[in-house]
Order: sequence, then C-alpha cells, then structure tokens
Amino acid sequence: MSLKRESFDNSRDDALEIFRGSADMVSEILNLRCLYVEDHNSNVSRLAVEIGRELNLDRLSIAIVEMAGKMHDTGMFSLYADLISKPGPLKSFEMELVKEHPIVGANITKTAPFPAGVTRAILEHHERLDGSGYPSGIEEPEISLEGRILAVAEVVSAMSFFRPYRELHGVEYALDEVRKYSGILYDREVVKACFRAFEMGFDFKESRSNRKSLR
Repeated sequence: MSLKRESFDNSRDDALEIFRGSADMVSEILNLRCLYVEDHNSNVSRLAVEIGRELNLDRLSIAIVEMAGKMHDTGMFSLYADLISKPGPLKSFEMELVKEHPIVGANITKTAPFPAGVTRAILEHHERLDGSGYPSGIEEPEISLEGRILAVAEVVSAMSFFRPYRELHGVEYALDEVRKYSGILYDREVVKACFRAFEMGFDFKESRSNRKSLR
C-alpha cells in the first residue's frame, strides 16, 4: 500500500535524517560539476545553521536552512559549466539564464517530500528586501525568514572565495558587503546573527582539493 504524502510527517527526527542524507547526496553531485575550489554548498549550509542558532530558531527551521543550503544551487544543473565559470561580467541573456536557477532548483526539490520551507528557501535565496533580487523580485514582507538566512549565508560564502568574474574576495570583504547593505538588501537581524557566528569562531571549510576522497 502506497504512503500518501499528506500523511507523512516530514518533521520527525528519523524523516529529517533521511532528508539530510538526500541533501548531502545532492551536494556531492553538485561538487562534481562545480569548478569552485571550496565546498560552497556545505559552507552555505553550515553558516545558515549557525545563523539559525544565533536567532534561536526551532529544530525544524534549523534543519530547513541546513538542507536548503546544501541544495540551493541545484538549479545550476540547467546551466553550461562554461557559463558558471565564465570570467568577467555576463551578457544580458546569460544573466537571464542564471536568474532561472532558483526556480529550477525549487522545481527539482519539490518533487521530494522535503519540509515545505526547503523548497521556498531555495527559491528565495537570491531575493532582496528592496525587491531588487531574483527570480521574482519580491520584497521584504514576502520573503521567508529561511530565505533571508540563506541569502546572507550564500553571499558571505560566495564572496569569501575567488570567482573568475571578480578579483576581490575574503571573509572581511564579504562581511563588509552584508554590513553595508544591512536593512536594505539583507535582513538586519540575520546580518547581526551572521556576525555573532563569526565572533563565536565560525569559519569555512578547507578547499575541496584538500579534502579526503570519499570511500
């Protein structure tokens, strides 16, 4: 007898462990395609979790940002590898393709019974409080807290490491960016929580080139 999705409690501890394992698998597949030297998905996930803890979120909300962080770039599967790693600014039509990746990622993850907030956070991780983000250009009241957390974690993680389309990078540079636009692009309380996480000793994982291979 098949299990109806609506009868399945995806907030149970055993269910969350299954979903965490699924998110880990997706993250490792993304790493195989990703040309970045660092483990970006894991870094976003780990920082999002620490931000959630600093905000005193409940267990399920922290699990949501953990899983969403690991899978936030799933939609990048729809893009060519040379587009992802292209040096210099993207052309307008290329940027439009990139802006579709949160939608693609959300459509992929919603096919599994992850907690509902996971898909929503993935969809919203490039939205900004003033409506200047993508893919939908929604503003502050419409963006979920999990989406706001993922937005800050993603920006700080990405800007802390080298990218072929810019030269400046580093944790201090990344934190200055979110501080500068706190309350404008990024949620003020989330930014404060991010700073507290680093003050408490958070740091990003070593580069993937230094990690042991999985056996």
